[in-house]
Amino acid sequence: MSVVMLGASGPVFAQGSEIGTEIRESGRITFQDIYDNPDDADLNLAYAKQQAESGDLIDAASTLERLLIQDGNWDSARLFYAVVLYNLDDRKAADREFTLLETRDLTAEQLDTVGNYRQAIQDDADSAGGYKRTVMYTRVLFTSRYDDNAGAVVADTVIGNRGRGDESFGLTLQTGIQHELKALPDVKIFASGTFQNRRHEDFSEADYDVYGVSLGVRGIKDKHSWSLSGNVRSIDINSRNFVDQLEGSASYGLQASQKLRLRAFGRYADQSYKNTETNLSASDRSGHFIDTGAGLDFKFSEKLSATAEAAYQTVSAKVDKFNYEGPRLTVRSRYNVNTTVYLDASGTYRKLDYDLADGETVAREDKFLRLRGALGVNPAMLLAPRYADGLLGKVTVEIAGHHSERLTNSGPDFENTGGEIRLILDF
Repeated sequence: MSVVMLGASGPVFAQGSEIGTEIRESGRITFQDIYDNPDDADLNLAYAKQQAESGDLIDAASTLERLLIQDGNWDSARLFYAVVLYNLDDRKAADREFTLLETRDLTAEQLDTVGNYRQAIQDDADSAGGYKRTVMYTRVLFTSRYDDNAGAVVADTVIGNRGRGDESFGLTLQTGIQHELKALPDVKIFASGTFQNRRHEDFSEADYDVYGVSLGVRGIKDKHSWSLSGNVRSIDINSRNFVDQLEGSASYGLQASQKLRLRAFGRYADQSYKNTETNLSASDRSGHFIDTGAGLDFKFSEKLSATAEAAYQTVSAKVDKFNYEGPRLTVRSRYNVNTTVYLDASGTYRKLDYDLADGETVAREDKFLRLRGALGVNPAMLLAPRYADGLLGKVTVEIAGHHSERLTNSGPDFENTGGEIRLILDF
């Protein structure tokens, strides 16, 4: 049994995927070719296609699983994997993969393929009495970090103390669930919970815990996508409640072309700050903020993608001197070197103009800059490929460097440089 395609006028693979000329012209890829070239992602993908066309669907699925363990953002491989699962009659697993793909930046042809298979699965489910289309996910992240001025890290959003060099350790737990409505297959409801903390070796005043719960609904139809959600978040500083936040958000996306996706978003949040031992006037910041903006996602190739975002935030606090507004610019790029290694870089610039405080003749103005560069590696494929299908295959090790600074016309400037190691587990 070979792979049967539904409604695809061409190949499942995104245009631009290149297989080595010599291997392609040889007529057939052998296991030895794969053994000799384990990091050649395109060659491995072609090998999976060859297995599927020969009717070896289980082996093809195993090959594709190995590729996706190393690069979960490789849309062409995931789409082919979903098609193989469908042809193996594992409809539920195939539907899970197609659901994940619906939120990705696919080509028009890939979107058509996803839609055709989703409809086929819907028809199968209706004839069999239906089943709940539910996807669950969990992420666990451990972080070890060093900052040469730890206070600068929290100067903007937490306590504003001048910092000093310090080591810290963090844990992030995130779990979520998404369910497709049977009556409205283009609409999904979702919920998630998040816990995050950080503990500093010396600068304990900056220790924090974050608790959050989100609930929302999202949809996708043809080239259009949208999302509405609500979020409740609480932040504790040094084991004391510092701020509670209730937030609502909305977003809209348009797949403008095969490579370009445009999006717009808006957020409103009500914030309630509590005074702490190190910040006796924190409650004066209580109020609300509005954040609106637009962005674009561009895929240069299967390996290289980038995003850019521009937003404007307005904060209204209980005390006028804490009112501010200003723009935020963010850019990010990611390059998948191969199925084992990726590079990630990001930068954010913010400018905040505060209201004039009583007794002051010059209004406060702050400028923030944050830069980060990271190298991510999947240790299983790099060191022990035989364990790639197990727990080790779900692990990513990320090494990063970061720099942040604040320039202000009121008080001291801050500057911080450091690095971190992250251990990421995705289930």
